[in-house]
Amino acid sequence: MENVWMYLHCDQWKETTSMNPCVDNQCYIGSLGRKALWRAIKEDLETKAIEIVKEDREKVKDLILKGNPEEANHFIGYAYILGLTKAA
Repeated sequence: MENVWMYLHCDQWKETTSMNPCVDNQCYIGSLGRKALWRAIKEDLETKAIEIVKEDREKVKDLILKGNPEEANHFIGYAYILGLTKAA
């Protein structure tokens, strides 16, 4: 079984109830998916859609690219990474 991650983030008013898999409907799979997930997180950081304390950004990057992306949830505000299992 392969790990799959879905990245959900809040709307511009940062309401957690706005996280919606029907809107944020991309899944990230494998090493290319990890890189795409990190790019999406960086874009949301630049537009201030999400928050990560500056000191934790490198830790979040390592968790996304090399570790368990779900553990990055401890450091990300206004977003959530959901781990799924790809069934064949």
